[in-house]
Amino acid sequence: MYNDKTTLITLTELKELSPMSVNVDDDKLINSLLLTQDQYIQPALGVELYNELVDQVANSTETAANLILLNGNSYAFGGVRVTLAWFAYWKSLMYVNYSVTRKGLVKKADANSETITTDDFNIIRSDALNCAEGYLRNLIDYLQLDAESNTPVYPLYKASMLDGEVTEPTTSSSGFVL
Repeated sequence: MYNDKTTLITLTELKELSPMSVNVDDDKLINSLLLTQDQYIQPALGVELYNELVDQVANSTETAANLILLNGNSYAFGGVRVTLAWFAYWKSLMYVNYSVTRKGLVKKADANSETITTDDFNIIRSDALNCAEGYLRNLIDYLQLDAESNTPVYPLYKASMLDGEVTEPTTSSSGFVL
């Protein structure tokens, strides 16, 4: 089952690392998290490094170098987890207020809530994507700088680069805009 797949961050971390409310139902977020992990993180890291990270996270055996890659460092980049959190937040904005029922697609609203305008929604979503893409650029720059060094810490990334496997994910067709 797709939901049984190992994620590089937990749903709690997603909510902590992004502006996501802690009250959003986890079942509304898991597919956005899995989708963005596959569409943005895996292509950025390359298959070999990505698989190594997923295996280590699944088994709680992260190396010191991979913990830095996952969590970032204080000066060069935010890390895989914050990058993934922002992409998942961006993607989930499209779906958290909607449910597919036997009657069709419905929008749920609380009695104490107010729907934002389409313009405000587009501004928020665009800003979230800009944040995610910024973190992704910093992550890729960090890995490429490491790959160009005499003693790379992430040889699986360098090997993927040499094989032409790593490509920067594109978000030019970011999807539906209200």
